[in-house]
Amino acid sequence: MQKRRKGKGPALSPDQFALDHPFLRWYAAYHKRKAARCVGADLFLGELAARRFSIGVDDDKMPLFGIAEDDVEAVTALPWTSAAFLRRVKGPVLGDFIAGPAGGADRAAEVRDWIALSCKDARIEGGRSEGPVGIRLWLPTTRGLLDGWIGAPAPQTVRIIEAAIRHGKPERTGKPPLGLIPLSLRGAWEQPPAEKPAAKD
Repeated sequence: MQKRRKGKGPALSPDQFALDHPFLRWYAAYHKRKAARCVGADLFLGELAARRFSIGVDDDKMPLFGIAEDDVEAVTALPWTSAAFLRRVKGPVLGDFIAGPAGGADRAAEVRDWIALSCKDARIEGGRSEGPVGIRLWLPTTRGLLDGWIGAPAPQTVRIIEAAIRHGKPERTGKPPLGLIPLSLRGAWEQPPAEKPAAKD
């Protein structure tokens, strides 16, 4: 039977994944470079890996989630079932992992914005787990990038597309969308208070 740890998701074990699985190889490469960390069932990526993803808005106003073309095969090897935009959420990862070398421990618990992908069941065929193994992939994003959805009708879905990285910036490849999954907004989405006009003398 799969054990649960207090306050955390189920502990992940090697028996639940194929060592030659495309996603595992992709994630392990970043983990080896200390650009990713696993906390229970949550997989947190650092700034280096997060640059391979992007968000935007399509012509029909639907949110877009772009995956770098070189990473599409690995990332889509798992059946992602939902996504979330998380605004002003405190990251649980400590040390320089998120903050970067100049940040240090004082910035480790900095409130920031995230994009999260959820997979309800990441088990492989022939795995030993008796029940579903859910995981979440967390991507830090630039603060303020999600602010465009403040005060707007909350989007219900996000379109996943392939993106090309040109000179460090993502560009749509023009290929058909990779999929469409449910989207939710989490965290602080209150409309910022309007600034009061300065008092006249």
